Amino acid sequence: MRTWGRAICLVALAGCATVRNGGSSAAADLDRAALARCAVGGVDGSYERTALGALVGEYHLHMTSDAGQSRAVGSLALWRAAEGSETTRDPLAGDPPLLAGRADIDAGAVGAIVPGSLTGSEGGPPGVGLYPGETAAFVRLGSEANRGDRARFDGAHTTLRIASVAPDRFGGTWSSASGATTMSGMFCAVRE
Repeated sequence: MRTWGRAICLVALAGCATVRNGGSSAAADLDRAALARCAVGGVDGSYERTALGALVGEYHLHMTSDAGQSRAVGSLALWRAAEGSETTRDPLAGDPPLLAGRADIDAGAVGAIVPGSLTGSEGGPPGVGLYPGETAAFVRLGSEANRGDRARFDGAHTTLRIASVAPDRFGGTWSSASGATTMSGMFCAVRE
């Protein structure tokens, strides 16, 4: 006799599917298909700062890895970065983030390496920073990656590259590296 698992609903992503206990392919395929739809299209990389400013809010953050069926689900909050919040900024560190924020997700579950805290600290760099970029917007995860007092040329990082923006979500691909280890995948942030 087969035992069926509970219905897994990713309402904001794509609908529902039922999977067998112990089986992961139906849920993983649905998740990957939904994430793929969220991660492509929508914009051509020519972002305007005003459009990115509309991403302020609370999100459910979904990440999957390209290698295997690993996935992580958590939360992401973005708010306008305080102007001049960093008194000493290294010019080589680039522009400050347009939006700052925090995240609560087990990025390690998909193999991502986050330098520093995902929540940031009072008066310190944010745990999450959204940057307009020259060709595409991106999100840096980890307070060490969002420090403005020194330029980062190497070291651990996890970057979310935004490829799709809609009023209720944004998505794209992510990459993470530390030394010779690199991981990548897709992500989707769905507004709560």
